[in-house]
Amino acid sequence: MKAALPISIIALFLAAASLFVTLTRPNPTLTDAEMDRMVDAALRRKEKVYSRAMAPKLDAIYKDILGPSYTTPEKIPETFSELFKPAINMVTNLSNGE
Repeated sequence: MKAALPISIIALFLAAASLFVTLTRPNPTLTDAEMDRMVDAALRRKEKVYSRAMAPKLDAIYKDILGPSYTTPEKIPETFSELFKPAINMVTNLSNGE
């Protein structure tokens, strides 16, 4: 039980040092608007990557379902709305009775 006192002293010292570092650290320089822009840009990049990766698979599915009425888009889809546009049109046409 002799080790309890040194461990307690070390723990107290580390807690005081971390409190000192936290209080003397400068405030973050990013504003909320800048952080929002960074997050939006990161999400757009991820959406572009996923859309480009999924495009060939969905293109094959659309060809199987729609047959000759489907043409592959000239530009590779970069957003989810571009990627799923044929599926949305299909569902819309079904609900319209076409």
